[in-house]
This record gives sequence, C-alpha cells and structure tokens, in this order.
Amino acid sequence: MLNIDAQQTITALPFHDLIPALRQGFVHGASTPARHHHTVDADTDATLLLMPAWSHGEFLGVKLVNVFPANGLHGRPALSSAFVLASAATGEHLAIIDGNELTRRRTVATSALAATYLARPESTTHLVVGAGHVGSLVAEAYRSVFDIRTVLVHDRSSGHAHRLADTLNQQGLDARAVADLAPRPPKPTSSAVPPSPPSQSSRATGWNPAPTSTSSAASAPPCERLTTSAYAAAPFSSTRHRRCTNPVI
Repeated sequence: MLNIDAQQTITALPFHDLIPALRQGFVHGASTPARHHHTVDADTDATLLLMPAWSHGEFLGVKLVNVFPANGLHGRPALSSAFVLASAATGEHLAIIDGNELTRRRTVATSALAATYLARPESTTHLVVGAGHVGSLVAEAYRSVFDIRTVLVHDRSSGHAHRLADTLNQQGLDARAVADLAPRPPKPTSSAVPPSPPSQSSRATGWNPAPTSTSSAASAPPCERLTTSAYAAAPFSSTRHRRCTNPVI
C-alpha cells in the first residue's frame, strides 16, 4: 500500500490535470453518503469526521478528519486528515494520501472549474478574498484556466494579504493587497428624468415606471472585469463581477 505525503500529493495533482479530471468526475458521479460526525471529547469539542465515497467497480475512499480545537493552546494544528483509498472491486487498500493537501487542492481546483462556467473567458483580473492556507493557492489554480495577469488580495489581516501579494509577485504576477471591498457609490451625472405617463398596458397591470437617472455610456470609463474567489464562511465561492468606477445608471 502506498503512503503519499503532502509533497507527493502536490506533484501528482498539477492543476492542469486535476481540473479536467474533476470536470469528468462530476459528470460521471459517485456514491457519496452523508458525512459521519462523532464527538470524541465533548469538553474540548474534539470531533471525528468520516466522509466515504465510491464509484461502482472502480475506487472506494474515506476521508478521515480529526478536529481538535484545543490543540491551538499547545501550538499544534487543530485539524488533521488522511484519505484512505481502496479498490471498489476487491476492497483491497491501495493508498493513504495526505488529506490536508488533497482537500486544499481539490477545493481550489473545484472553484476554478466552477469559474470556467460562471466567469467571462477573457477575464484577466482575479480577486482573492482570504489569504490563508487554502486562499494562498487559489491564484495558481485560476491561472491554469484563465489568462490571469493581475491578482488583488483581500484578507481581514492586512499583513496576510500583503504577504500573499508579495509571494505572487515573486511568481511573476502583478499582485497587490486591497484593503476595502465596499462598492463605490454611483456618481449621478444628470438630473432625474420624470416618469412617462403610464401606457395602456401599464395601467392595466398597475405598473408605473419609476424615475431614472441617465448618463452617457461613452463618457463612462471601462469596467474592470474580475474573476472572484471568496473564502469566508463557505469553503469557496466563485462568480463573476463587473466593477465600474463610474457605473452607468
């Protein structure tokens, strides 16, 4: 039986191979029972999680995750995981794989895969929200499916954001930390246009158009196109955004 450590997992799963494999895997499907949750020590909230999955006649796997929050008091990681791989045809155990790195790479690869369906194919700017253990790997995954040239990094800790931006700059990217994600308020460029008299159809439905503001699209600066990965409460979220410094209303 193979014992595959974190570095071997990284080497075996480059994103240009992993993302297409995940795409095929999601189409093919697998049996995935509900996650098992067991309390090991109620006083310290120590928990064991078991996550089984299998494809008929092919492979069977279980991810074992130990969550021990009190470890932080002693300078130890609070989470430790391993993935046990077996044959679904014979039940023979094939490998034990480092679960932390496997989960990290699968998470960001799935995010990048989702973005290929949700984001503009020509996106070149990538906003990464969260510069932790998982977030620090996102830009690499997205670069394998988009022509990313600029990476913006936001984190609750500005120090973490700047460190990740520095690391990405050393990798040849144009990366910088951003402190504020709040949208800029729109700048009105003309007075409100009075509503038109309701048409026959609007009178019939009770709908009455509200006042609107107008501006010239030609005078508005181009929008900055962003492929966004949000790492906050959820494991990941990918969507498409358009940020305009002077939006047309």
